[in-house]
Amino acid sequence: MRLRKINYILLLGLIVLPFAVVLAAYEKSHRPGPVIVPARTALYVTLNQALSSDQNKPGDRFVATISKGIVIDNKTVIPQGAQLVGVVVDARHSGTLTGRARLRLVPKTVAVDGTMYQIRSTLAEGPLGDGTTVAALPAEQDITLPAETALTFWLGEPLMINERG
Repeated sequence: MRLRKINYILLLGLIVLPFAVVLAAYEKSHRPGPVIVPARTALYVTLNQALSSDQNKPGDRFVATISKGIVIDNKTVIPQGAQLVGVVVDARHSGTLTGRARLRLVPKTVAVDGTMYQIRSTLAEGPLGDGTTVAALPAEQDITLPAETALTFWLGEPLMINERG
């Protein structure tokens, strides 16, 4: 009698084991993995607060909202409305006799699904943009970027985002 129970247990194990292996392989293949956002991808943002060359100084933080989601392989990896945090790296107000105003902004992080991702980028376009620096064209005029100003940053390096499960 004892041999029969062991045979049944072994037979049941041989039947269940392949199903368990197939189920584990299926789960692993359908588990979300990281998605790479390529370098030179545009990040379209809207400033949440005003910035100006005569009020801000290097080291000041700014917050912006992603205004156009990033889609990779038909999956939204950075949704519209995600928060981007950056820093003012250069702010110089206009001098009365010499010197033009400068305001340089660099994004540092973007929050996606509660996770903060470090980014490396530079300001590419803005209302007064010339590449990486927002610069006033006329002398003796400070730069003012009101809240809700649209800016575009370009990723300097690929960004790995964990896909939602």
